[in-house]
Amino acid sequence: MKHWQTFDGHKVYFDDYGVLVRGSYRIDGKKYAFEKDTGYLIKQIFPICTFNDWYYLNELGQFVNGYQTIDGKKYYFNDNGLQLKGLGFDLKQKLLYTDPNTVKLTQIHSKPTVFY
Repeated sequence: MKHWQTFDGHKVYFDDYGVLVRGSYRIDGKKYAFEKDTGYLIKQIFPICTFNDWYYLNELGQFVNGYQTIDGKKYYFNDNGLQLKGLGFDLKQKLLYTDPNTVKLTQIHSKPTVFY
């Protein structure tokens, strides 16, 4: 077997060697999450929390990146799908701040600010 298959209504993926994929895996440049036991594709879930790192999967089972609005709240996810918390920069070098307690994006600064 190879690549995408459906078993009992659940999508699974087999790599080029025919091995069932489990955990996170990149397919055609997109990062997906699969259940560790069954290999079933995980879809549209927030948050996925591992070691205090937060992720969001869309309806296709892909890790999202960039700015996202989820349940009316704005969040920012880096290229690996990791939600950024605290002070950081997005891909366009805009300074942003995400409250580390609520993990909601609260401020964006487009002009550089110098602190003394």
